[in-house]
Amino acid sequence: METRKEERIYGVKDLIIKDEGKEFNAILTSISTTGMSVISDSTFPTYKEIEVKFRINENLLSIRGSIRWVNDHKGEAGSNLKEIGILFIDPPPEYKEYLDVILET
Repeated sequence: METRKEERIYGVKDLIIKDEGKEFNAILTSISTTGMSVISDSTFPTYKEIEVKFRINENLLSIRGSIRWVNDHKGEAGSNLKEIGILFIDPPPEYKEYLDVILET
């Protein structure tokens, strides 16, 4: 039974998490109108505000977000990867428009 409130789009996309002037690589695993989950070898405290940067249709988007959860990634044994849930803070209109188009198809 699906308990999520928002429909998710799954895929792999490179993105950057920016925190206090430093940039960290991450891979997008799920995205919705309200947030995303990513896999990264970096970890962040919950409720930490960060910036997420990624491309949509050749345009670089920057969205503020808040770390909501961090879990160990169930990947290869011994990996230090983390799954990170990010809640968006006021995503720009072009982000919402892009997701509306994808979710309608």
